[in-house]
Amino acid sequence: MLVLTEKEFDKMNKEPMSIALEAICFYEGCKGETPTMSYEEAYKAITEVEVAYIGHFMYDMEFAPEMTFNTASSHKREEIAKVIPSATFITSNDCNEVYGSADEVIIYKSLHSQKGIVEDTILVVDEVEIVDIKHKYKDIQPGLRAKVVISLGVKHGKTIRIYRGEVEVTTTIPEISGYGFEPYLIYPERYRNPRAKALEDLVNSEPYLVINIEDIPPWTGEYQID
Repeated sequence: MLVLTEKEFDKMNKEPMSIALEAICFYEGCKGETPTMSYEEAYKAITEVEVAYIGHFMYDMEFAPEMTFNTASSHKREEIAKVIPSATFITSNDCNEVYGSADEVIIYKSLHSQKGIVEDTILVVDEVEIVDIKHKYKDIQPGLRAKVVISLGVKHGKTIRIYRGEVEVTTTIPEISGYGFEPYLIYPERYRNPRAKALEDLVNSEPYLVINIEDIPPWTGEYQID
């Protein structure tokens, strides 16, 4: 990233620079400033004009989010596009998912992903994490308090960043068919979509967890069975 002093900044063409600086302000939530551009415009400006005016703003381009999501699910793509209209999508073969905690599953899924932002969804029932819920949701008893936990993971330089959204639900016997285990859950009348929450945290660069890749040991445990 190019960092300019005040004098260097004044000597340059200010038009593209001012756009980039406003974009930086948009990301940083500068007090007293009202952004006049959308998130997509801000991200485009920052990635195309990798310049910071050292007198006012500083933005670490290493952590600018890459809005490419690795999923083949049309349902997920639709929900992602509602929050991030400029998102792009790729589809690659899923790596073997580890059988561990919610954090371990998304960490190793992110670590082994070749490109893009990955996602993992689990269900917590009576404080027990069911990480392989896609194989077990039909066996869940109705009337139990549970929690849907959606995690997004992405590599950022030498780290992995995790973003998370949660919502409390109640298990039920489905009356109609639907996507995945959704028909087996009763959501509150008013709630924040957990995927949208994780996506918004991604956009705002507010991770639930940041871990150095060099600190992640090789996985020696079991894997989920497809």
